[in-house]
Amino acid sequence: MAEFEKKKVVRKAGGIAYDLTKPGKTYIYELARAEDGICFCCFDGERFFRLDKIEQFDHIILPPPEEKVTWSLPLLIEGRGNPPDSHPMFARQVWDGVYNFIYDHLDLSDERFYTYLTAWVFASWFQDKLSASPYPYFTGLKRTGKTRALEVLKALCFRAKGLAGVTGAAIRTNIRLLRPTLLIDEADFEDEEKRGELFSVLLSYRPDMYVERKNPKASGWEQLEVDPAFCFKAIASRKAPSTNLADRCVEIHMFYRSRPVKRIRSKASQALADKLRTELMEIRMRFYDKISDSEVVLGLSDDRVEELFIPPYLMAKTFAGEAEAQKIIELAKDVEKTFEREREESEEKDVVEALCLLLEEGKAEQKGEGKWIVPSSVLLDKVNEARHETMKMTAKQQAQILDRLGFERVSSRFGESKRPLKCVVVSKRILEHYMKLFNIKQQEEAKESQNQPAPQVTLTKENVERVFEALANASKLRGSATTEEIAMEAKLPVEVVKACLEALQREGRVYQPFPDWWKMG
Repeated sequence: MAEFEKKKVVRKAGGIAYDLTKPGKTYIYELARAEDGICFCCFDGERFFRLDKIEQFDHIILPPPEEKVTWSLPLLIEGRGNPPDSHPMFARQVWDGVYNFIYDHLDLSDERFYTYLTAWVFASWFQDKLSASPYPYFTGLKRTGKTRALEVLKALCFRAKGLAGVTGAAIRTNIRLLRPTLLIDEADFEDEEKRGELFSVLLSYRPDMYVERKNPKASGWEQLEVDPAFCFKAIASRKAPSTNLADRCVEIHMFYRSRPVKRIRSKASQALADKLRTELMEIRMRFYDKISDSEVVLGLSDDRVEELFIPPYLMAKTFAGEAEAQKIIELAKDVEKTFEREREESEEKDVVEALCLLLEEGKAEQKGEGKWIVPSSVLLDKVNEARHETMKMTAKQQAQILDRLGFERVSSRFGESKRPLKCVVVSKRILEHYMKLFNIKQQEEAKESQNQPAPQVTLTKENVERVFEALANASKLRGSATTEEIAMEAKLPVEVVKACLEALQREGRVYQPFPDWWKMG
């Protein structure tokens, strides 16, 4: 232990180290399992070798204590591994192996999700080289395979850890020491306090996001404690993601199995998972310096969706080719459409639509060029006009929505009022922006479109099959689709689509789980 007394001892699970025998050279290392215990598997660009400790200029790196290693390790690789001239073929073989493993152990509703999860597993091994961490969010009824999905990812991902009965402090420590892949089953976090501790970590989906806390026992700058919160995360829950979390997630709806799948805990599955993890570690080490998403552009209109899908797209293109990368793009476009539909059905749209109607009805008072005021109570009445008694918006909810939309709220005299009223300042510039965003037409435009003659309904076999195929495509993400979504997919008038759906319903090929929603029979 004399040498350890001279140098500081640091315990790590992996990283980049200086090669002290070759000035200016470095090598990548990762914790691995050998026949006689845990050690470091190292790669210097040419060969793989084992080290039990790594000496650096001013410190020595040791593995974490073995009892603290609660994630499944890859196996030690020694020698040349896969020769350099077989890299492209080897990478595609590993991709296919991971894809088949997921397919054999999970039954998913959309084939593209197998490609997405394969890419996500690869991305987890390069999370320190990527600029965002998209969250697969498995949701569905009880016993539809949500927890199983997390177990499958746990068997393959980089330093994968399932969370059960841990505190927020323990999660932050895990991220700081390991930057693991966290697999979160919401059933483990029904306690409200634990959910609150998790929330700040879950919202941090980029490397530049941190959790900051105050240490009351310290003073000055020492009071501010900053913990990293970025790592890859996957979530399973029976509940839909919260509003803040939803735009960081790719929702995967789980259904009852339609085919038999293999047991994830069988000896054969565990042995195959060990082999695939080891190959993924080799992929990480060989390609570490070549992976960067800084120049990748997908060309999507939604910046958040683009940000979330760049990592899986880059993995698919690098390790599987253009065809698999295009599947990721197709899925991204469908998620983008879902976000657009949610935006157009939001409470924010209801408020903006009510403001437009009040201006058209002359119930707003002009206060300068391009500005009007509307009493908050009048706006609330208009918003709630067509709502069911149980779905009425409250004044507090309306105020929060107006703040989010950027509308100014003031106290001002309105009309013949003798005292100031709480009012909303409506800016023409802001209103026109939201009308375009939410696709809101003015009443005159709406009347013109309503007065146009209805398209003639042509019930042909070709149209019926076209609508059936459109339903299959439109319902891939959620399992069902609305009439408008099917019409958009089929590129046919809504009236034609309705007639075709009714014909399909009579044949027993489709049915309606809810009014205006359709599902494959």
